[in-house]
Amino acid sequence: MLAYLKSHRYPDAFVAGMRGIGVVTGLLGTLVMPFLEKRIGLVRAGTWSILCVLLRLLETVLSAC
Repeated sequence: MLAYLKSHRYPDAFVAGMRGIGVVTGLLGTLVMPFLEKRIGLVRAGTWSILCVLLRLLETVLSAC
């Protein structure tokens, strides 16, 4: 992925910022999941998590068109 971004001449600061945001959201998901599991149950929390990921991917695909 980094090689692709570098070949398309994305600035280093942009790549670093996006990677940082990815790390932060990953850590937040790790922290939030136990609370969601206790509150709404494992299956429903997993379903919501998958739905959120699919919605983010759909936004990305639609914005690229």
